[in-house]
Amino acid sequence: MKLLFLILLFISCTTNDYYLKGIASKDKEFKYFGNKYYGEFQKLNKEELELVQLSLKNSFSQRFFKDPDLIWEEINFLDFGKNDFYIFRFFPETKVFPEFLKFEFEYNNKTPIKQYDYFEEIVNSISRVRYYPGSGMMGMGAPYNFVYPIDQDVKTKIIYRYSFLLLVPKNEILKKIKITTRKGAIIEFEKRD
Repeated sequence: MKLLFLILLFISCTTNDYYLKGIASKDKEFKYFGNKYYGEFQKLNKEELELVQLSLKNSFSQRFFKDPDLIWEEINFLDFGKNDFYIFRFFPETKVFPEFLKFEFEYNNKTPIKQYDYFEEIVNSISRVRYYPGSGMMGMGAPYNFVYPIDQDVKTKIIYRYSFLLLVPKNEILKKIKITTRKGAIIEFEKRD
């Protein structure tokens, strides 16, 4: 059992090759994103890209495009033939206007070939049941206690996530990633060694 836990822990730790180096001038965006905003950056594999394609379609179906057929076709034909795919996930404290999310992406002094952005709401629910300990009882030589559920709490937290899918040339190694917000805050990620 311990071995299985260690294997799962190792896999979860190695799924993301990038760590947040820091956010310079973070306070410039407090009034737009809240005090606790943060981001994640990772390279996608084939299965993850398929999930992102579904999220893109769900998000894009609620927007207006001049040529929706073209956008739909682009999303359907994202593949690893010519490009690698990276994703930046941004977590503000609340929903924000799209104009606040004008980010500039830079890696190795280059910019991505193309980018797609989309929004998701994630609902986390935590359920807690409180029990009342009933009276003890003796039987078959051992004491037995009964407990009765008396109360149940459900807490719900909504997480707002804005994701940016970035296309970069195949086999390009991204060592440092710099993301600049419209007000000049700089979010930096670095590849783990």
